[in-house]
Amino acid sequence: MQKIKQLAYAGFLILIASCGNKVSDVGEVEGFIPVYASSLQLNDIRSTPPVPIVKGGKIATKANYLYQVETSQGIHVFNISNPAQPVRIAFIKIPFCEELTIKDNYLFSNNFRDLVVLNIADPQNVTVTQRVANAFPESKNNFPPEPGYFVCADPSKGPVASWVKQTINNPRCSR
Repeated sequence: MQKIKQLAYAGFLILIASCGNKVSDVGEVEGFIPVYASSLQLNDIRSTPPVPIVKGGKIATKANYLYQVETSQGIHVFNISNPAQPVRIAFIKIPFCEELTIKDNYLFSNNFRDLVVLNIADPQNVTVTQRVANAFPESKNNFPPEPGYFVCADPSKGPVASWVKQTINNPRCSR
C-alpha cells in the first residue's frame, strides 16, 4: 500500500512539473515565447528619478512619504507633506515587485522569488540591507498572459521576465 501511495505521489509531481498540455506537430502558429531575466537584472535595485505611473498597485505611507507599487517594475515615492499636492520625488527600481510594507525605516518587498529589505531613511538613495532568497517559491510568470500555444519556460535559463507574441513552429506547450 505504501508503494502505491509513493507511485501516486511521484505521478502527481510529474504532472505538476509539466508546463501545460503537450502539443506536437501543429506547424506554424501564433504563440508566446518567454523572455528571461538575468540575475544581474534581478539584482539591480536602486533609486532613480521619478517615472510615470503605468500600472499602479498597492500603497503604503511613512511620515511624509507615500510609496506606490508599479507592478513588476518598482515603487514610486511621493512627498505628501502637503496632501493636496503630492510631489513625485523618486522611483525605486525593484524588478518583479508586486508587494510592499514598511516598518520604521525599512521597506519590505518581493524581487521575483526573493524578499528584499531596503533602508528608506533617504528615499532618494535606498540601499538593500537584506535579501532572503526564494522566500516566494511560486512564480505566476511561468505561463503566458493568455491561453494558447507557447514555448515552454526553461528554468535553467533564469526567471521569465515577460512573454512576447510571435509566430512559433510546433510549440510543445499550450493552455
